[in-house]
Amino acid sequence: MNLSVIKIGIAESYPLFRKSITNTLADLPNCNIAYEANSGSELLAQISNESIPNICILGLRMDGMSGFDTIKSLKKHYPETRVLVISIYEHEYCISKAFVSGANGYLPKNCTQEDIQDAISHLIANSYYYANEAVREIAAPDGIKKFISLSSREETILQHLCTDMSFEEIASLEYISKHTVYDHVKSISKKLKIKSRAGLALFAIRCGIAV
Repeated sequence: MNLSVIKIGIAESYPLFRKSITNTLADLPNCNIAYEANSGSELLAQISNESIPNICILGLRMDGMSGFDTIKSLKKHYPETRVLVISIYEHEYCISKAFVSGANGYLPKNCTQEDIQDAISHLIANSYYYANEAVREIAAPDGIKKFISLSSREETILQHLCTDMSFEEIASLEYISKHTVYDHVKSISKKLKIKSRAGLALFAIRCGIAV
């Protein structure tokens, strides 16, 4: 990516952190914040085909469209745009899902200004950026093959498992049978190799599936 001006798009639900990113990028030469949004859907609505961002910086947990779905949409409509995720979630599941969705880089939200600048500089010159060797291993082909995919229904069931609802109440809320809820929980437990409801709830919270 050899450009005189690098157009940046940002979607981040926390205004203070979004401001911090813009201030950080202001110190990089040739960077132009072309789009700044509170959510993924807002960012996508702003983007013009006449000014497609070269790099988009996203959070994962935003109102409406999730960061994962935003990545997929960006890659579908603007495949040349490189996506850098900056998230509080550092669980392997989140990192793997981000790269499977199409992300080009991943940073924890406790990163420094220098880390963000380094990531942008790398993405200008390269297709991918890995914050450390652990992220590189997760994003590598062998790491991606190990990715445990959960369906949207399974993630919804996980969210409910974080509450005090009974399986009967979950079934009623989702308009499915109690037996179907049991089947979903059994499938999730087998995929994640987690046996207890408390363990599944902790996984969901650590991965941002539930808050």
